[in-house]
Amino acid sequence: MAARPKKNQRSEAKPAAEPAEAPQPWRLAFRVAVSVWVLWHLFVLLISPLSVSPTSPLVAHAAQFWAVRAYSDPLYLNHGYHFFGPDPPTYGRVIRYQVFDEAGGVKTEGEFPNLDQQWPRLWYHRHMMLADQAAGVGVFGDPQADQRLTLTAYARHLLQKHEGEQIRLECFRHYSLHPADVRGDVNPNQTTEPADPYDQRFYESEAVVVQRRSDLETPLVPNVPTPPGQGGAAEEIPIGVGR
Repeated sequence: MAARPKKNQRSEAKPAAEPAEAPQPWRLAFRVAVSVWVLWHLFVLLISPLSVSPTSPLVAHAAQFWAVRAYSDPLYLNHGYHFFGPDPPTYGRVIRYQVFDEAGGVKTEGEFPNLDQQWPRLWYHRHMMLADQAAGVGVFGDPQADQRLTLTAYARHLLQKHEGEQIRLECFRHYSLHPADVRGDVNPNQTTEPADPYDQRFYESEAVVVQRRSDLETPLVPNVPTPPGQGGAAEEIPIGVGR
């Protein structure tokens, strides 16, 4: 038990508490400015997708306000995806091609999309969209004819780019893996290794197009005259394919 101090004994004086430092005005101003900027940034992120139809006139006008456009346009925040989140597709498309020389040998070959050949990611995404658009462009109203038209345009572009004599281009459906394939329990009585998404059993041939150099002289779309000196303007559709 601690001994009590005697009446005539002085107790040790406690150090006086230091006065609290007064907040600096610039710190408060900085915090307010950062808070306002964060709120403004979040507002622009939300208002741009919300302005896509269907929407209210108030939201549409707010997204076109000069202050919003001055901030969103240079930073590429004016997205129009309208908070769209698609479900994963059942399959994607992969296009493979071989370009042959005059002797019939393979001059070059490739496929798109291909993560090893198309980089950075945005360049890969562009080729992925080109492959997905092989479903057709809606010219003839017949899905198979429209798909063949698109694939022919791709084939002609690649044939011109690689200066070949003939090209064989094939479009595949690349099916997504089932959850059981990923887990490796295809057979409930035994556990196997997870399936390889690049296994050929997940690919199905959808269409084949063969083009020769002599075909480049004919119009891509029948009964449509080709402008002089252009050699088929429709070949401009797949710019960037196979680069």
